[in-house]
Amino acid sequence: MNLEYIYIEGIKYPLSFSLVTAEQIAKKYRDLNVLERNLKDRNYPVDKKLNMLSDIIAMMIYSGVRYCNAYHLDPYKDAPYTQGRFFYLTSEQVKVSLPLDENSIKGLTDKIQKCIRSGNVKKIGTKPFEISGHSKKKKQRS
Repeated sequence: MNLEYIYIEGIKYPLSFSLVTAEQIAKKYRDLNVLERNLKDRNYPVDKKLNMLSDIIAMMIYSGVRYCNAYHLDPYKDAPYTQGRFFYLTSEQVKVSLPLDENSIKGLTDKIQKCIRSGNVKKIGTKPFEISGHSKKKKQRS
């Protein structure tokens, strides 16, 4: 899985756009396209944008932290890590920490979109195998 990262109050949180994140967004906002359009719309109320941004960032952090813990990733510099586990922020904690200016909103929106794009690229590896006693080449019939 591709993880993106965001610094909040000096801590580098992992962000992930996974099936869990997509389900959470769908439950709360119903449609990702409408959500993206509202975030880009300059006339959409700033307070609603901030609520959406903090919710989505919190969802992506939650998914990223769950991934780090599930795969026992080693803590990195400035990681949200204590007592042998990565920890996440709630939406309310994210709201308390986010800046309020328009440039920050654009930066957070760009970070979310980047995470969604990288989350849509899944790496699934397979290895060819051979069943014993069978040849890979097809035998021709005469």
